[in-house]
Amino acid sequence: METQGAGGVPAADWHPDPVGRHEFRYWDGAAWTGNVSDLGQASVDPMEAPPAPSATPVQDAPAGPKTASRGTKKLVIIGAVLLLLVAVGAWGASAISRSMTAKDAAASSIAAARQSITAADPAVEPGSQELTESQKSKSELDEATSLYAQGSVFNAGPYRDAKTTADQVRVVAQGISDRVRALAAEASAASPEDAVDLYFSLQTKYPGPSRARTPSPTPRAPLSTT
Repeated sequence: METQGAGGVPAADWHPDPVGRHEFRYWDGAAWTGNVSDLGQASVDPMEAPPAPSATPVQDAPAGPKTASRGTKKLVIIGAVLLLLVAVGAWGASAISRSMTAKDAAASSIAAARQSITAADPAVEPGSQELTESQKSKSELDEATSLYAQGSVFNAGPYRDAKTTADQVRVVAQGISDRVRALAAEASAASPEDAVDLYFSLQTKYPGPSRARTPSPTPRAPLSTT
């Protein structure tokens, strides 16, 4: 339909309607006619002062490069999103792993501290320094247990704090047991005279009722045989 005639003027033929009222309008080589066509159906629609069709056909820009450009942008965006997801996933997995490690370490420290306190309890005497230390250690162990309950997969800080507190409790409880064992070893190796001195030293250090001296009963007068 874009055949070019003599002098650069389009040859007589059907061309797209320059005024847009119809699909095609007939160009007779010199002017537009009233002959129009829509979907293959011819009709007549006169027009006034029509513009002449361009002698040089207008070609659409190639669609290939545009399509390729849009496709490339989509691929770049998809690739960036995938890289972001991989990075976030790797960070999340690392954070979860660190939290679980801290949780296990805190649980082990709390269990060890509780075991040390249980082992030291039989050696604690009323009114002694060890009793004060033991009571404080039990209170701190409760604090460590509370911190442990506050930890989570995304918040490992309480787990680390619980481990630190539990480790301190274990050291104190272990110290109580070590001191008592040392006193027992000293008593077993002492001479009878030194054992008496050690006994009264322990009486002063542990003034509990279990070590209070019981007065001797008053002797009865002998019965008369006469």
